[in-house]
Amino acid sequence: MMNLEEFKFTPENPSYPTFAHPPTPQSYRSLSFKQGIDMRDEIDGKQCCIVCGTTLSLRHAHILPPEDVAGHFIWLKLKETQEIPQWVQGVEEEPRNGLSLCATHHVAFDNYQFYIRYVPSPLDRFILINISTHPDLAQFHGKAIFLNPAHHIVPFPQLLYIHEYSARAQYASLDSPAISSTVVYPNWLRFSGGAFARVVR
Repeated sequence: MMNLEEFKFTPENPSYPTFAHPPTPQSYRSLSFKQGIDMRDEIDGKQCCIVCGTTLSLRHAHILPPEDVAGHFIWLKLKETQEIPQWVQGVEEEPRNGLSLCATHHVAFDNYQFYIRYVPSPLDRFILINISTHPDLAQFHGKAIFLNPAHHIVPFPQLLYIHEYSARAQYASLDSPAISSTVVYPNWLRFSGGAFARVVR
């Protein structure tokens, strides 16, 4: 079993697992929030929810909420400390601060019912942690999601760690549920040869 408590993000342990963000070509740097997410979070030519794969009722979800004054402050501090590049756009328009989620998983994400954690090499995957132990999220718990760490505009993991911190605060009485050390993809998704494909059933 994998113990995520080893990577726990707390005020006492604010460090992040190492992540070398892929180089971003100049042509990608001016993409709008929606353009970047639509380009990154599509499979077989269609945008989809990175959790369940549906193409219905999709939302462009912010990781760090731009309507929150604290979100803008954190964004500026991350740039100041070079946790994220100086050239990135603002918190509202930067596609690396966004995810494609269906309406159901957008609400669950905003309510901190789950968080997304980047687990470094040798796994090198983003996985979903059902911190709330919500039954509707059980089928996705501990599984990799539709985010490729090698993509030019993959979300900044630092933002996901900040979201994780809030999720852990929301469910402070709970430890991260155990997950298998063998992280697999959900039934609708496969990853082979450096590319994602939808599983046709």
